Amino acid sequence: MFSNKKVIRFFSQTIAALLGIAIGVALGWLAIRGAEWPAVKESLRSVSLATLMLALLIALLSSWIRAMRWRFTWASASVSTFRLFQVENAALGINNISPIRMWDEMASLGMLVIRDKLPATTVVATIVMTRAQDLVFTLCFVGLAILIAPELTEFARPLALMSVFVFITLIVVLNWGKVVRRIPLLKRLPGVTSFGEAIDTLWAKKRRLAFTFCLTATYWLILGPAAFFIGRGMGIELSVFQFTLIALGSIFFATATPSLPGAVGSFEFAAVSLLSLWDVPKETAIGFAVLLHLILFLPPVFIAIIVLPREGIASISAWKQRARNLQKVKSSDLE
Repeated sequence: MFSNKKVIRFFSQTIAALLGIAIGVALGWLAIRGAEWPAVKESLRSVSLATLMLALLIALLSSWIRAMRWRFTWASASVSTFRLFQVENAALGINNISPIRMWDEMASLGMLVIRDKLPATTVVATIVMTRAQDLVFTLCFVGLAILIAPELTEFARPLALMSVFVFITLIVVLNWGKVVRRIPLLKRLPGVTSFGEAIDTLWAKKRRLAFTFCLTATYWLILGPAAFFIGRGMGIELSVFQFTLIALGSIFFATATPSLPGAVGSFEFAAVSLLSLWDVPKETAIGFAVLLHLILFLPPVFIAIIVLPREGIASISAWKQRARNLQKVKSSDLE
């Protein structure tokens, strides 16, 4: 007999999945509506295999720098960049094929806590810190782009509102230790105090955080040339800065919006919409969006296929058992 919690979780996940499918299909339809498919096919053929391989190598380099960033976020832990590269991409691969995009952090946490015996609170704190840096850099870059490119003026108000919300949230999270000390009731919740201590430990390493933020900027900005080479191969005459904005804006929109697995539909909608600001033909924009999407989202899936069987997550039953083991480890670690 199913418990109320299981029923509620099942229905909430089902509703989230159906909502994502509906939004993804709608955005995908808006992206391709009115396109002439022979022209789309021709735009895809115009890019050479060498150009695609170069873009793929740049995307993998960006992923490696992202893993380096995560490695240097750790105040004290013997975990290698290669290990974090595997974990992060495997987790992203799970997210990319899941109808509900919530497995990324959970999978990373599971692999590092169960396999590498790392403290759960420290893992969560480093994940929170890296996500915070991603948000801050993306918002700052898009804000700079709005100031430079008059075509983006209409996005200024939504970005300002989002920035206020994000920065208030970041202030609370990054000062979580002080919040807990001011509200004693929070100390009764399992893991709250130790999580706050882990955040305080990371926040105290100002030079390390400055360095990791530089790595954050580097791995995001490197995606610009990947998009640039694909776009120039299709005859799109835009600057590296514009292609970087398109790549970052598309990723940010696709990951923040409920959608189909792999952000199918939402990514293409964002890329096509941004390219339309510079009067790029719709057919060329669709071809560009599809190729950039594949370059960015497929490698983590292939890495997940290689890595996850070794982690013991080769089946649904194995994943459930791993989740139960993780819960036990977290309970003992957070007490």
